[in-house]
Amino acid sequence: MKLNSGTNIKQLSRWIDEWQEQLFRYAYFRLGNRSDAEDVVQDAFLKVASTTSAIANPKAYLFRIVANGCVDSLRHKSRLKPLEEREHQPQYHPTAKRWRPKRSFDASRDYYRICQRLKPK
Repeated sequence: MKLNSGTNIKQLSRWIDEWQEQLFRYAYFRLGNRSDAEDVVQDAFLKVASTTSAIANPKAYLFRIVANGCVDSLRHKSRLKPLEEREHQPQYHPTAKRWRPKRSFDASRDYYRICQRLKPK
């Protein structure tokens, strides 16, 4: 990997030695998953390595990158739920005799009942 002019290899390796464990503990505390925490910390160091400008406070910068990475990881995981855990959405099936919405959708059920009472044109 080629580093940009803002960060050199010695500086980056020193930062990794100094703060990798702290960043990992912080990410693990936020995510509760070892592999996700390792990924977020690794991505943070890759982002720092590819930055083009000088970093005034590298520790704060790294912690901010890890914090944002944790939020992104949690957001991504919330969107990826197994099918069993997803809330079932009522759907019309062409072979079904009736469309039956889930009981929790009171507005949908009421709307369906009203539509059933309408006379066809």
